[in-house]
Amino acid sequence: MQKPAQGGFRVQIGLRIVQLREDRGLTQEQLAELVGLSVRQAKRFDAATAVLNVDQLERIAVALNVKPAELLEPPSRAIERAPGRRRKRKTR
Repeated sequence: MQKPAQGGFRVQIGLRIVQLREDRGLTQEQLAELVGLSVRQAKRFDAATAVLNVDQLERIAVALNVKPAELLEPPSRAIERAPGRRRKRKTR
């Protein structure tokens, strides 16, 4: 079995969790509490050093107020669809 390439799927999910969590003003500790995980486990998901199971993915999605499938989308789509996401204004 081949190892996933650096920047693989697990990393993309971790980045989306971080981006959506920060977008909602949540700390790792707050997300961990909402999801029922240890802070250490939440930090491992952020850093993409842990593998999420389906139940954890669903609980994280609920805590972030997104559909579980949105955590699997490419980062730009996941961020664009996030409720409450503010669009940056272009500066001239």
